[in-house]
Amino acid sequence: MSFLLSNTVSFFSELLAFAGATGGIATTYIFPCLFIVKVDQAISKTEKFVCKTIIVTACIFAVVCLCNTVLDIIQKWQDVGPPFMCMSCNYKKENNLTPGVC
Repeated sequence: MSFLLSNTVSFFSELLAFAGATGGIATTYIFPCLFIVKVDQAISKTEKFVCKTIIVTACIFAVVCLCNTVLDIIQKWQDVGPPFMCMSCNYKKENNLTPGVC
């Protein structure tokens, strides 16, 4: 699993951004508000409205962040090369790719 992940997303900052966009927003904003709305029947209509607004806003931010992260990963693949591709130093220099360890 770690081999596939490290070759598919070989950039740590993009991996953290992907994890934050998918899990961080959900665990911080969406799940608590969702649980309050579903479990606590004693909350007021105003609190329900605020929670539902937070859920919708967080979902929008999650989708935007996820799309941006995927676009960043695709851009890095174009700069450095696609995953699972072993390139020689000459190939990297000829195609103006990041030289890496060359």
